[in-house]
Amino acid sequence: MEGVQNIENMLKSMMEQQEKLMAKVEGIQEKQDRMEQQVLKIDAIEDRLRCMDWQRLRWRQVEWERIPPDSRERVIPFLTVQDVLSLDTAMCVEGEEKLRDKLKESYEEAVIPAFDTYRFTDKDNFEGLRWVMKAEIELQGCVLVLREQEGGVMESQAKVLRWLVDNGHEDLAAVHGMKSSAKDMMKHDARWGEAISTLWQAAGKGYAPVVRGLVSRGAEINKATNDGCTPLYMASQKGHVDVVRVLLEQGADINKARNCLLYTSDAADE
Repeated sequence: MEGVQNIENMLKSMMEQQEKLMAKVEGIQEKQDRMEQQVLKIDAIEDRLRCMDWQRLRWRQVEWERIPPDSRERVIPFLTVQDVLSLDTAMCVEGEEKLRDKLKESYEEAVIPAFDTYRFTDKDNFEGLRWVMKAEIELQGCVLVLREQEGGVMESQAKVLRWLVDNGHEDLAAVHGMKSSAKDMMKHDARWGEAISTLWQAAGKGYAPVVRGLVSRGAEINKATNDGCTPLYMASQKGHVDVVRVLLEQGADINKARNCLLYTSDAADE
């Protein structure tokens, strides 16, 4: 009888161990099921992210007060022009000096897409564009409309750039010449008695950024006046070394400039 009892005890112990083992297996299976569910959730999130309209998300409205102070400057690139200007104005109040200093630092070389398509005007001596330039915001594009000059509203970017060059707005012309879509154009010049190109005019004035921008957008680099003077000749004659360098780097024909020099010299001798 004792032997039978021992066997029963042994069987009972084995069954208990088996039950414990099954419980562990079931626990492992539950964990595996939960992991699989987490993987499915992650896959679903990835699918949603791939289908998300990031441009729409980029411009969603956020209450400024909800953004932690130490993170605010990081959201600058995602704000609208009005948001940036309102924020800059708000930081002018007493007590916000430190935050405003950080805000100014965040503007430097910042790429803020909203400014790239914003239509700047000549109101109050180009106040808007000058503010961006002073803040050192890195524009990727520049649209400028003249509304307060004689002749009515001027929206053609080529004409706007020519106006800036003709009227000696070198700083504005430099930004517009490099960042806008303005292309070279011809316009009659009373002083020379003929139509001359914006490139030629800019070269003669030493506006190197304008020259570089126009050439990059397809300007005819060797286009000369009726007497044969090329942009390279004009830049050389005026001593504008930076312009000469840009023109030569972009492939200006030095022989045409020489022909102009010889022609001009011959005309002077006569």
